[in-house]
Amino acid sequence: MHLIINFWFLFLVSLGFIPEFTSTYYTIIDQQQEKPLIESIKRGEIIYSKFCARCHKTNGQGSKNYPPLANSDWLTTKPTKSIHAIKYGLKGNIIVNGKSYKKTMPKQKLEDHEIADVLNYVMNNWSNTQNVMITTNNVKAVKN
Repeated sequence: MHLIINFWFLFLVSLGFIPEFTSTYYTIIDQQQEKPLIESIKRGEIIYSKFCARCHKTNGQGSKNYPPLANSDWLTTKPTKSIHAIKYGLKGNIIVNGKSYKKTMPKQKLEDHEIADVLNYVMNNWSNTQNVMITTNNVKAVKN
């Protein structure tokens, strides 16, 4: 779809209906819309390995005390709570894939953009899929 729109846009520019500088701007915006999730996932993988893999394991399977992130019903159906858990920590019982976990998750010392990146990584790996990219603004909107 983007290619069709881009083609017609450039065609109109070539006929002089739209100033040329606008076409350059449009191309940059179009490229920015296609790449951010892939780039965020790449950054998130590095953050995951440094901050999350110790408890949730490199394959996202978790352990006896720590819930899985792989194919996680809690993670994929509760993105706001997932953001909150990373940003502010998590105490109390949660049910993940039908199993109860009570271990406390401490607040992670991550910036908002790092939280978005790690969630985009986790939510697009190990049989998790998301329809919408988590952004820094989504993370900023979650308050304690």
